[in-house]
Amino acid sequence: MGATCSCDKDSIQDTDQIIIEGVKPGSYENKDLDGKSINIRPIKEHYNNNQSIIKIQSILRGYFDRYYVKKCIKCSNIQNLIRSSDLSVFPDTINIEAILNSYKNPQASAAEKEAGPFVYNFAEDDDGVAIHEEGPKILETKEIYIGSWNDKNEKHGKGIQIWPDGSKFEGSWKYSKANGQGRLIHANGDMYEGNWHNDRASGSGKYIHSNGAQYIGNWEEDKQHGKGIEHWPDGARYEGDYYEGQKSGYGLFIWADGSKYEGEFKNNDLNGSGTYTWPDKRVYKGQWKDNKMHGLGTFTWIDGRKYIGEYFEDKKQGNGNFYWPDGKRYEGMWFNGKQHGNGFLIDKTGNKRPGVWNNGKKTNS
Repeated sequence: MGATCSCDKDSIQDTDQIIIEGVKPGSYENKDLDGKSINIRPIKEHYNNNQSIIKIQSILRGYFDRYYVKKCIKCSNIQNLIRSSDLSVFPDTINIEAILNSYKNPQASAAEKEAGPFVYNFAEDDDGVAIHEEGPKILETKEIYIGSWNDKNEKHGKGIQIWPDGSKFEGSWKYSKANGQGRLIHANGDMYEGNWHNDRASGSGKYIHSNGAQYIGNWEEDKQHGKGIEHWPDGARYEGDYYEGQKSGYGLFIWADGSKYEGEFKNNDLNGSGTYTWPDKRVYKGQWKDNKMHGLGTFTWIDGRKYIGEYFEDKKQGNGNFYWPDGKRYEGMWFNGKQHGNGFLIDKTGNKRPGVWNNGKKTNS
């Protein structure tokens, strides 16, 4: 992204030649008139810099499928019970208390301490299902949960489930599945808190990574879907549309260096119409394809220079006009970021001088 223009101040160069520096293959760096470097980092590269939001669907399904979570729990006093580890009210739970302690790990414990107690901010859901409380139980697959059951021996209502690796779910269950509000803390310290439907994150929710990155927004079937906001520890952020776990639709992405893009996204890439602004106020407004300027667009510089025309994979290519601050302009063909083919040099009074250019150099008048 970000092919820019540079031209000498020499009178011959101003009238006969425009040097357009293209982007090197595999690079996102270019230089302006004064030789100042421009760096544009596409979204995927930002993700690859250890700042990506891990997709929740693989993590959640991993826990729920790997451990065969097929039941649900509810208990009005489970929060105090699990936090105090006071299992003495249940005479047969001495071993469970020891096991609970063995299931703890530093990352999950630190995340829970940072988050504070999980708050059930909803009323009891009277769905007509009879429930009863039971003491902590160890499942066949080694998880422990504390809560209540329905008459079919299914977890139903509020409850806590803890895995051997220290992962912990606390929330509302129905008919053996997580439904309603709940919080899942992973063994690595990542945490999702929000709405659930049939063991899947669905509705509004917040996912916080142990490194501080987070997503707040809508979910569907464990995927970011709808409106949402992502924040990274370096200050970068995205706000906009998601579709099945990817940035698709309209959004605003701001990088840590102050660069920003506002426009259309598809499959996490800049695709469609949008505006990219550099920290020094250079602006490209136009069409994009796979994170590159591609199609019709306008590139402006703070000193008054402007290019209006076609781009191909980040380089000026096709028909385009280049304007200088003093009123002169070039109208004609471009290739690989430089004048190439037939064109006109037009002075500030409107006088046209035709010519043919080859790789940025005028070959005849």
